[in-house]
Amino acid sequence: MDINNNSQYLSHQVLIAAKNAGVKHIIISPGMRNAPLIRSAIFNQFEIHSAIDERAAGYLALGITKANKIPPILLCTSG
Repeated sequence: MDINNNSQYLSHQVLIAAKNAGVKHIIISPGMRNAPLIRSAIFNQFEIHSAIDERAAGYLALGITKANKIPPILLCTSG
């Protein structure tokens, strides 16, 4: 992983902190602005779920939270 890129480095640091806090799941809604976070999520071996839109991602996050008692990270770039 190229952590010389500033956005990639920051993404990596954020996800390391999340992993240390116990987060295991990441839900992704489509969007190219998510690329640095997605790369870091793959590198840090999170369980990644894809949702077709933000509303579906929210429901999926709610279900994962209820099942695991730990909220996932939800990535979306919609305005």
